[in-house]
Amino acid sequence: MTTPPIRNVTATVVAIEDLTPDIARVFLRLDEPVVRLAGQYLEILDGDNAYAFSIASPPASGNDLELHVRHGADNPSSLRVMSLLRDSARVMLRLPQGDCVLREEPALPLLFIAGSTGFSQVKAFVEHAIAQGWTVPVTVCWGARSAADLYLHALPQQWARKHANLRYVPVLSGDEDVAGMRRGLVPTVALESVDDFAQVLVYACGSPPMVYAVLDAFAARGVPAQRIFSDVFAWAPRP
Repeated sequence: MTTPPIRNVTATVVAIEDLTPDIARVFLRLDEPVVRLAGQYLEILDGDNAYAFSIASPPASGNDLELHVRHGADNPSSLRVMSLLRDSARVMLRLPQGDCVLREEPALPLLFIAGSTGFSQVKAFVEHAIAQGWTVPVTVCWGARSAADLYLHALPQQWARKHANLRYVPVLSGDEDVAGMRRGLVPTVALESVDDFAQVLVYACGSPPMVYAVLDAFAARGVPAQRIFSDVFAWAPRP
């Protein structure tokens, strides 16, 4: 399948669910169908400004899209986006964008490493794999500072219960000790989840520091760069 063309499309703001004090789950409905791939992102357009968010819903969701938006006073643009979404019944989007995608079932096991709201892209990947009936082994490592920041913790737990090929590893970098959750940095814990570094495809979803920590950690174990994927490599390349 070729990469779908990028278009500007209007959408209705269907609902906003506050998952934590600073993370919102936003549901949008496109006015017209847009062909997209699992893992792509969109931009919310506001005049000359564009705000990028991973699409958390798989292609099978059709015109219904889901976003996970972290917002706070330390990020003024995030407050502007939330104000726009809460105050507007309709928004203009530019989509689909991004080359860090899943197309067909791979031959190698998949390792998805998420930091904070990077889980939104992982959610689209996993739900696409489930919808397509893939049987390839899938591991999801989701890291955050606190248990509360694993804002949809029950969802990957449910995936792992229902699908024998799927494993979920929650990781906390803060001081909490929570039963069933690993302590440490998610790139380090993710290394421990791999049985064979010659047989893995790694998708890193999160901030540039986290993604490059993943790249360095896995490269040191012999995983070639062409088997490590992230949108960060395109929009925040290292010097």
